[in-house]
Amino acid sequence: MPPKTAKDKQLQSNQKSNKKELKALKKKEKERKKEEARKAAEEKARQEEVERQRLAEEVRLEWAAEQARLKAEHDRIVEERKSLQPIFTSRATILANLQTEELGIVDWERFVETSALPFAGDEPSMNGFISMMQSSFDMDLNTALESAIRIYTIFSNTEELALMEDQKKNNEELSKYRHYMERLEDLACTRLDNTTAHLLERSHEYWKQTGESTQCVGKDDWKLALWVNHGKNPRFRTLEFPSISTFLTLPKQFALANLALRLYHQIKDPLYRSTNSYMSLGGVFRIDILALPSLPKVVKGWTFEHG
Repeated sequence: MPPKTAKDKQLQSNQKSNKKELKALKKKEKERKKEEARKAAEEKARQEEVERQRLAEEVRLEWAAEQARLKAEHDRIVEERKSLQPIFTSRATILANLQTEELGIVDWERFVETSALPFAGDEPSMNGFISMMQSSFDMDLNTALESAIRIYTIFSNTEELALMEDQKKNNEELSKYRHYMERLEDLACTRLDNTTAHLLERSHEYWKQTGESTQCVGKDDWKLALWVNHGKNPRFRTLEFPSISTFLTLPKQFALANLALRLYHQIKDPLYRSTNSYMSLGGVFRIDILALPSLPKVVKGWTFEHG
């Protein structure tokens, strides 16, 4: 290799110097871009903060304007109500007079009518009626149904008074009438159960004397029927109560079972309310499956019944 000349050495030195300058320029450009990106990010953050503050101020102004509007509307309604107060007072007076007049008419009608049913607003007569009915029971289906109708007639009148007190927001009187309604419904169920138990105790004797295993009675849309399976006929599948327009197909298992059926239809809705969407409207038809009591035994002229 020939020795380098002074010109070659100068060229090589210039190339090294150019590389250092290029490297310095690239570094400076990179720093410049980094600084521009930083400034751009700061500017973006500043603009976003300005926009956030602007929106927050708009919301505050809108809320303040809405509060002012609501207050003005409230003040207007208060002033309007004050101006209408004489009308409200007059209306309340007229309503009280009408209620007094209506109560007077009802009291007079109740005074001249011959019904023995108590008035729900008369606490002594209601308590006396319930106590008297609790101490006795009906001996046959006909009187049992009549008792149920009487009880639910009082129930309906009590319900009317309860609704009136509910409209007046008189919670004390409302609670009293609702308590009466609960007692009346319990009374109707208890009397019906006592009559049913009495008839079941004597059902075998009735069946031997008449050959009938069914009893039924109806009044208007109220219906009450009892079937006692003393015949144990495996081919017997249909219960017919033509007098109350009721027919029932029995399950096969009932033909030889030691049981009775009680059918009861009341046109008054029961007091209880369902916890779901299923509840009775316009009365309820109930079918109860009952166990038969043990048959009485006759020993030397004495009849022993199971208690």
